[in-house]
Amino acid sequence: MIENYLNKIICADCLQTMKEMPSNMELTKKQIERQDFVDNMIFDLLKTLNPTNKQLDWDIEMIAVIRDMISDYFVDIEICKEQEFYPSFDK
Repeated sequence: MIENYLNKIICADCLQTMKEMPSNMELTKKQIERQDFVDNMIFDLLKTLNPTNKQLDWDIEMIAVIRDMISDYFVDIEICKEQEFYPSFDK
């Protein structure tokens, strides 16, 4: 019963089911702060670039798309490693 339940819970960041994720995986406080910083900066950028007066809602899916593009760019030009830019569990 619990196995079926864990197979249906998906981590929003790594897209693995809870069953696939090792139980000892935990981000440090510093890593979580880095994730929050990156996500908040991207959201601030979206609000700043918005040419309208319409309020933007927090949309982690859109933030993740932009975050992945920035991360890929930084990794491609060898500015940093993916884990340095946005710490997460290995996929």
